[in-house]
Amino acid sequence: MNCLRTLLPLLTLAAVLSAGHAAPLVAPPPSGATPAASLFAPPKSGDAPATKPATEAEQFYQRALERLVANDLDGAQRAFARALELQPGYANAMLGLAEVAARRNRLDDAAGLIRDAVKAEPGNAHVHASLGRLQAMRGQFKEAEASLKKAAELDPKLIRPRIDLADLYATTFRKPREALALYRAVLVIEPNHAGAHYASGVVLIGLGELEAAQRALEAAQRIEPGNPLPPLALARLKITRKDAQGAMTWVERALAIRPGMPEALEARADIWQMRGEVDKALADYASVLGASPGRVGVLLKQGSLLQKLGKSEAAAEAYQEAIKHDPRAAIAYNNLAWMAAEGRKNLDQAEKWARTAIELGPNVSAFHDTLGWVQRARGDSKAAEKSLLHATSLGGVTASTFHHLGVVQAELGKKAEAAKAFERALALDKNHAESAVALQRLARP
Repeated sequence: MNCLRTLLPLLTLAAVLSAGHAAPLVAPPPSGATPAASLFAPPKSGDAPATKPATEAEQFYQRALERLVANDLDGAQRAFARALELQPGYANAMLGLAEVAARRNRLDDAAGLIRDAVKAEPGNAHVHASLGRLQAMRGQFKEAEASLKKAAELDPKLIRPRIDLADLYATTFRKPREALALYRAVLVIEPNHAGAHYASGVVLIGLGELEAAQRALEAAQRIEPGNPLPPLALARLKITRKDAQGAMTWVERALAIRPGMPEALEARADIWQMRGEVDKALADYASVLGASPGRVGVLLKQGSLLQKLGKSEAAAEAYQEAIKHDPRAAIAYNNLAWMAAEGRKNLDQAEKWARTAIELGPNVSAFHDTLGWVQRARGDSKAAEKSLLHATSLGGVTASTFHHLGVVQAELGKKAEAAKAFERALALDKNHAESAVALQRLARP
């Protein structure tokens, strides 16, 4: 049974929830940790053909693997080194030493050992798989892709390079279809590979294929019922479908497996929001932040909810904290600027915040909308009109942006243009009451 693990790089649900990024789904330690769960997994005896079975070098190698499972790094290092001494150029022993070095945070030493292993046995799929993982860890993604492909070509049944390559396609290269094909290829080799089922489900959510995603995630959950990742992903899938009750069932299952799991508490808070139980949502967000203060996505959700409740000071604190942990949190700058404009205070800083948000997201209509609203609050209606006109020219424009443009144009005495803006707002949202009232007001003699 293959335990789920943290994907490389971390694979997150594609859906962005509320006002922030979905938190990475961090895998628990694999049950009965084996060398296969390691960074640079030296193969078990029998995974690769040996010219002479049960040689003394292989016996020391097997002993080293046992020490590695027991996390006896000194014992593992001595046994791997002895195997290499007995059989110079023994690539698998080099991978074992690389794993020991990596666990000791000596990644440069590990890298040298892996490269020596490639030179010693260029036809060994395991060494190319380990090289690919090293390259991915160092941001050498194209090189990692080539190494992982080489490993897969050398051994048509070796799972790890296929999984790592799929993870690379699913995240860094943003090629979900290629990733999905590889995960499914793994499932042909090993139908009960929980990680491949799970990752397939996550990718399918991003592709909008929710029925197939549910089947994949349910398969992962059946294979590893003690792992909280599949039920958590199923909860987020149910959130995507606006099924609060179904989502709560799955998230409670995840929390039963791992009580206090921050990602599950965050998902439960999202569900409370869907159900209108804001106090419970805020309590769960606070619990997450108490355990992990730097979760920017949670800070943004907390700030957004507090803002909706009219608790501006508390919302501002959440947004400021988000910026402290991530100076590129554009939504936080934007929302701080919006609240300042609405309160007609701290307007110089509000304009700086709005412009920072635009620098980080130049094509986000809402950010230009906010800048226009700040400029209106400062009494510069001409500049506000210009910003709002630009906002309406960008993708993702909302009825509110056209309404704001209409308000500014009406204040400038441009009644015909204002009427058109309100009409555009109503065309986007026929229930936009503010625009309907404004249009009626303009029609009065």
